Amino acid sequence: MSLQRFKEEVKGRGLARNNRFSMTFGLPQLIQKDLFNLEVVQLFCDGASIPGMNIASQPIRSFGEQREMPYDRTFEPVTLDFYVDSALVVKDFFDKWMNCVINPQSRTTNYYDEYVTDITLTVLDPNNRQTYQTILYEAYPKTIQPIRLDNANRDVMKLAVVFNYKYHASRRLDVLSGAPEIYNIFNIDKFEGLNGLIPSNYLNAGSIWASAVPTEYLQNALSYNEQYADQISVANALSQIQRRGFETGLGSIFR
Repeated sequence: MSLQRFKEEVKGRGLARNNRFSMTFGLPQLIQKDLFNLEVVQLFCDGASIPGMNIASQPIRSFGEQREMPYDRTFEPVTLDFYVDSALVVKDFFDKWMNCVINPQSRTTNYYDEYVTDITLTVLDPNNRQTYQTILYEAYPKTIQPIRLDNANRDVMKLAVVFNYKYHASRRLDVLSGAPEIYNIFNIDKFEGLNGLIPSNYLNAGSIWASAVPTEYLQNALSYNEQYADQISVANALSQIQRRGFETGLGSIFR
């Protein structure tokens, strides 16, 4: 690609800016609506991260060199940064949200559905049109980072909050036609069960579709992971038997 072509593409498409975004979320059930102005808390969000994606893998050797075989998707925590107002209402809001997770007096954990909520991160273009959106499902604050006080520091106070969440889904918004390109990694309709095959249109979709999550995983993730681990163990055992020259009756399953 020539330099001139690069300039034309940048001029025609433009480049996304890190400072063009918005963050919204609903109040968890345990936080009373009349205690806080949620819009102010959202407005004071100074920084956010679009979550990355990670595939957990395990080395498997059937014959020859070993391969890193994927067995799960993992989601990293997301950090949101907030300006703190002079009355420290923003700080108090997240303090109370953390107390909704584990009661500071009784030390008991509240019901999961009562302290989680969905967080929406939206990327904007210079004309304030939405171009990309990520939703963190079932999010809750895991860590409130410490705030250092310093007599020699005259900067405004900021608060960093680390959020855990169950999973995230993203979509690119077509600012010209208004039609979204969905990047939903949890489209269950495109999966044919735990041992099924992914349809050909799913495999040929390039970067638009990611791997679907089986229904069994959404219903009981712990049981699904245990079953997968059992399958990995069986595969390892069979490969060891094959290397020792014993007949397994499975033919070319490890070819």
